[in-house]
Amino acid sequence: DSPTLSFPYQVTISDDPQLRINNSDLLFLCILPQQAENLLSEVSFDERRHNLVSLVSTATLADLASCSKLPPSSVYRMICLPSVAQLQGVCLLAPPSSSSSLDLQSLLENLG
Repeated sequence: DSPTLSFPYQVTISDDPQLRINNSDLLFLCILPQQAENLLSEVSFDERRHNLVSLVSTATLADLASCSKLPPSSVYRMICLPSVAQLQGVCLLAPPSSSSSLDLQSLLENLG
């Protein structure tokens, strides 16, 4: 099933990454490692409201913060174990989300 069929008012698809960023507060970066630096250098983030969670396997927190120009406190790395697809695994998040307005732990705990 297509996500747009299951969640028509929550999922949108666009070929314009900047449009997606402008309409989001929390962004999950799920692209190939060789695409990350290029994409992050072509778009703009609002450091007052955007948080970036990267699932790019080779990207470091320092590189993600540098390329996105977001403060390090707004950048995270996440590793999902394969069993998450069956809601039976865990997601590893680094660094742990702070007690600020962003509560990634409560968002992700439903995955396993």
